[in-house]
Amino acid sequence: MKLLMCIDDTDNLGSPGTGEILENIGKGIVNNGWGQVSYITRHQFLIHEDIKYTSHNSSMCFLIETDFEDCSGLSHEECRDQITAYGMNYLLENGAEGSDPGLCITDLEKISPEETGKLMAFGSRAKKEVLSKEAAYRLAEEIEGVHLSEHGGTGDGVIGAIAGCGLRLTGNDGKVKGKIKVDDPGKIITAKELKKRYNAEAVRAVPNHIEIEDDCMILIGDEIKAVYSHYQMTLPVCVNEDPDTSVQAEWRTCTKKQLKGI
Repeated sequence: MKLLMCIDDTDNLGSPGTGEILENIGKGIVNNGWGQVSYITRHQFLIHEDIKYTSHNSSMCFLIETDFEDCSGLSHEECRDQITAYGMNYLLENGAEGSDPGLCITDLEKISPEETGKLMAFGSRAKKEVLSKEAAYRLAEEIEGVHLSEHGGTGDGVIGAIAGCGLRLTGNDGKVKGKIKVDDPGKIITAKELKKRYNAEAVRAVPNHIEIEDDCMILIGDEIKAVYSHYQMTLPVCVNEDPDTSVQAEWRTCTKKQLKGI
């Protein structure tokens, strides 16, 4: 069984962030023997005066993978329902004062390609339009494999929660949560070595997202940030314009500034 879980609007400026809350839910899922969780992706939405948000107007999402043995013999539906109940209860108990938490769980084995397209389209709209809670619920009601619920305040977090699932489904949106500690800035290594060192699945060029071959040489810069591209945890690289190292390395890891907007 594969589920996407996405949460939004769970924090305030003085509380643990939404990403940390989702991490804690993930630990509970693993500790209860319900399955394993992936890295978390952060999905950015429209910044607009009519949209309430804490700092960035973004949601957090991860993939849950579970099987018959993980759930101690529970059926698909029983295991999914336990995970859903756990997520709902965690948000009820841990949503910050003044927040408007929303939870979306998408059962990837229960949604059709057409329904997947609807979710992706809603996610894309959330990056460009001011959407309503009513629109989020209408979409969830159309799709049998989607759970959508609110857990405090206005409940407007349901918009970002279902939109975040849609964006994760595109395979080409979001940054991977967490800072990467750069071990050796200035060192030149192959793309294969870069992936191994930082536990990534791919190295791709910005802005065209072409995959870099394993034997290509890359200059490690002061910053490294992983993104979600082609359904993989990806390290983006840019053309190395440093005349002192460009002969040895055609590419270099991107700065945060270079990654804005991707």
